[in-house]
Amino acid sequence: MLECSSDSYGKAFPYLPLIELLKRYLQIEPGDDDRRKLEKVTGCVLGLDRALDDTVPFLLALLGITDPADAIDKMDPQIRRRRTFDAIQRLVLREAVNQSVAAGDGRLHWLDVETQSFLTAFGRAVARVCPYLIGTATS
Repeated sequence: MLECSSDSYGKAFPYLPLIELLKRYLQIEPGDDDRRKLEKVTGCVLGLDRALDDTVPFLLALLGITDPADAIDKMDPQIRRRRTFDAIQRLVLREAVNQSVAAGDGRLHWLDVETQSFLTAFGRAVARVCPYLIGTATS
């Protein structure tokens, strides 16, 4: 199960639930330095499917690890956003080939705008491949 959750302070931090989801999936620990995070991301992603190689810089950037050789910071913000969404989506959908994937968030009403946008796009994509997408909100 891939799970992301949001808290009341999360609206102030774009992508926070997705970052936490990636950290759990990639087994990134609080004490990991950037080198160790890089190893975990590349090892997991390329071990899953070498065709996901182009997603690694976007996943790393989302996790706060930037490579000066990558031009991501200079990329048009809308292109970067789209490619970041695509990277997460491709990773999750590729994992769904190996096993059933359920993604959920228990507090959708606290999601930031970027995470909401991603989940909307992701919901459309997963409808074609049948993993589960679960979300709840309270009023």
